[in-house]
Order: sequence, then C-alpha cells, then structure tokens
Amino acid sequence: MVLESSIDLATQINACLSDAAATYTIIFDAKPPTQAPEYYALQIRTDKSGVVVRTTAGYYTKP
Repeated sequence: MVLESSIDLATQINACLSDAAATYTIIFDAKPPTQAPEYYALQIRTDKSGVVVRTTAGYYTKP
C-alpha cells in the first residue's frame, strides 16, 4: 500500500491494518529438487472480484 501525503495518516494506517487482517497461508509439498538450487515461479489467482492477492514471486529449492 502506498501512503499519500494528501490523505490523513491515521486513516491510511487504519486502512493498512484492515488490509492485513485477512490473510491466508498456502502450504504445498514440492518435489525434491533434481539439481540445487532451482527457482520456481509462483502465481496465485482468484475468481473473486475485488480481491487483491499478494505473494512472493517464487522460491528456490534447497537440497
């Protein structure tokens, strides 16, 4: 979230806290790496309108 100087700081902080209130953790079992390290891109999608999904771009495997 970007803080804007034209909006009240307390209002923006409350919006950040509200946004962070609903989170999910997705866990999966990945295949063992064939070579180390390997990079895998992640993509999370939803069909719910108005939902913003944030995640890391990917991960590296560890031997």
